[in-house]
Amino acid sequence: MQSYFETATACTSTQGGTIRTFLVSLLGAATLTAGLLLVRQHQKVAEDEARRQVPAGEKAARNVSLERLRELGL
Repeated sequence: MQSYFETATACTSTQGGTIRTFLVSLLGAATLTAGLLLVRQHQKVAEDEARRQVPAGEKAARNVSLERLRELGL
């Protein structure tokens, strides 16, 4: 039969492992959430920047080459 000290040590060890596992899982979830929020923020900034590059009255930004500008006489 185990003594009281051995039983208490075994319970504490198991509980400590459970708490540690919970905290590591919680830290992982917080890191994942922060990463997702950063990605969404970056995408929103990129979309806003793309919208600013589109001239008024146009649906999409155009890249006109220097040669095409010369052909148009601009």
